[in-house]
Amino acid sequence: MSHWSEFYESRYASKQTGGLQRSVAFRNGEYARIDATLRELRPVDATTKVLDVGAGYATYLADADVTALDISASALEHSPRSRTVVGTADAIPFGDAMFDVVVCSQVLEHVPNWAKALTDMVRVLRPGGLLFVAVPNRYALMKRRYHELERLIDKSGHIHEFRESQLVFGLLERGLERIGSQGACYNLFWLGARLERSKFAGVAVRLMDRIPSQAIGRALISESRRRRHRLDGLSMEVWGFRP
Repeated sequence: MSHWSEFYESRYASKQTGGLQRSVAFRNGEYARIDATLRELRPVDATTKVLDVGAGYATYLADADVTALDISASALEHSPRSRTVVGTADAIPFGDAMFDVVVCSQVLEHVPNWAKALTDMVRVLRPGGLLFVAVPNRYALMKRRYHELERLIDKSGHIHEFRESQLVFGLLERGLERIGSQGACYNLFWLGARLERSKFAGVAVRLMDRIPSQAIGRALISESRRRRHRLDGLSMEVWGFRP
């Protein structure tokens, strides 16, 4: 097992044993926000073949035909997806043009050869297919405080931070079109993440989990739609379609 694999196996094991306390309701609320964004970009139904790269526990696009790819076997053991594959983003174990949608949310910042990963994701995308990538925003107004907190408590393993132009030009260079981008993860996300990582995390997580995931999702979606054209969020999302 590579050092990279060992890091993420231990990270997921830490989450499962309480090393990092996460609100399930807050996590599912963020998945609902991503789900809404993807459905605005492309219609999805049971015949839509989706590859979720670095899937973790993600639940979005539940009605589609989703394959979860992750470097961590531990994460995939708890995945809600019926089809799971252990693998890395920069060596995707699938043939060319197999998927209608490829999603890679908060993963590229962990991948040593992120450019190779981007090329591989485009390779497995069908003509007309959507590639959707979410990454930390290098110029986020709250970036320094948030990512220092991540490195201290979550040991997040971020080895890259991105500018919008890096990914936009990356998609253009790989032949994608109808490129778009937006900011993501603003004040509500910062507040939830801050509570999860505070010394009162246990109490905070229990209180957040008493809020319906749907309500958190609606709040995150609403804030995102109001501010999506601003790129000062903690994250940014970039997408393109394969001609």
